[in-house]
Amino acid sequence: MTRRDPWLLLILLLPTLVLALPSLERRAHAIHGNDGFLNFAYVRSLLVGGDLDFSDDYADFDVIGQRRGYSFRMTDTPIDPDTGRPVNRYGWGSSLLWSPLVLVAHGVAVALPAVEADGLSEGYFFAVRFGSALWALLGLLALMAVARRRLGGDEASVLWAALALLAATNLGFYIYLHPSMSTAPAFGLAGLTIWQMDRLTERRSAARFFALGLTLAVLCVTRYGDAALVAGLLPAAWAAGRRPRSERTSLEPPQMVPSLLAGVVPIALLQMLIWRALYGSLLSGPAPYLGDDYQWSLPGRHGFAVLFSTDHGWITWHPLVLVGLMGLAVMVRDRSLPLWLRLLPLAVVLQWLAVSAWPVWSGGASFGGRLMATALAVVFLGLVVALRAMARRWGRWSVATVVGLLTLWNLGLMAQYALEMIPRQGSVAVLEVLRNQCHLIGKLVGL
Repeated sequence: MTRRDPWLLLILLLPTLVLALPSLERRAHAIHGNDGFLNFAYVRSLLVGGDLDFSDDYADFDVIGQRRGYSFRMTDTPIDPDTGRPVNRYGWGSSLLWSPLVLVAHGVAVALPAVEADGLSEGYFFAVRFGSALWALLGLLALMAVARRRLGGDEASVLWAALALLAATNLGFYIYLHPSMSTAPAFGLAGLTIWQMDRLTERRSAARFFALGLTLAVLCVTRYGDAALVAGLLPAAWAAGRRPRSERTSLEPPQMVPSLLAGVVPIALLQMLIWRALYGSLLSGPAPYLGDDYQWSLPGRHGFAVLFSTDHGWITWHPLVLVGLMGLAVMVRDRSLPLWLRLLPLAVVLQWLAVSAWPVWSGGASFGGRLMATALAVVFLGLVVALRAMARRWGRWSVATVVGLLTLWNLGLMAQYALEMIPRQGSVAVLEVLRNQCHLIGKLVGL
């Protein structure tokens, strides 16, 4: 990373600090929606109740939900017949990543009599908001470092790609406006994973393999659906971890697999203990996803819709993704690049196949293709390649024009989504979206 990266991190964290102001927090809640409360429930239940029985937590969340006018009730969550406890269909990785800051907030609340140490005051909410932004932006900075080192990306192309990813996809939305989703932390972990692979090529050690295994495992328990993306990253990790043939010896210990597994095991054991607490068995798996309510289909069945549907299609909502995918196609064919780098797009393909088999492939009430958002970490590298080629062929102005137009499209769509000018769940009418975009631009120019 460059000396300027810490300053860039501070600048990108500024919106998070501004949105944490009480006047804005009351409108742009750090923790909101069904997903946000469920992600936060793990750390809150352990901290306040000392267990993983979410009954009291869901009741407390409902008090907030009723005050905000939510239509759903957390206390309507199904009860597991074996344990008698409410289920939680989301992973606990986000709670794990937020926990250091949440513990600080709890310590402050305990020390100050005027603040209630109930896990629901503004300090806890700020910990979630800041934690999500910090992890996501650290992952983005790590990806920028890889792009500079491996893709020959000049600083301008790398910076343009980073700003475009934040402003012209749904990544910025989930970092700044909906931070209690697992989207931002998962993206950050994916970015750090790719950076760890790059470091392995410099020095292959048991400690670095262990750290890589740990990161991959935490990514799996942050968003269970990202297990497909992790599976796609493993060939790249293997290629990055192998020594060049000229450096190998017949006596070299096969340290890669044992060290990787050593990082995975503690997270896997914790996951099994959580499953036993919630569902009564160490090997129950994510039980809410294995019942009759989730009818899985063959991978690829909804493949076209995942990308191009008006119901949160990944490319339809965020055309910048297509630019990044085109860059990945160029990257795969460039034999001057390391093999591990050219294998990374496999993770995008496997994630796409997994999402296309998901019964709720559109992501429900979400801004854009939320279930594909973690794959943006790989798409970023393709974006650097594409923008660099564009700048060399047509000049910097072409990059600024394309990124600017796609950013305007995304911000307009975000405004429509926030103001409920379009439905937050289900298909949207293309003509209606275009008409609303023109209306928003007209109002902006009128100002």
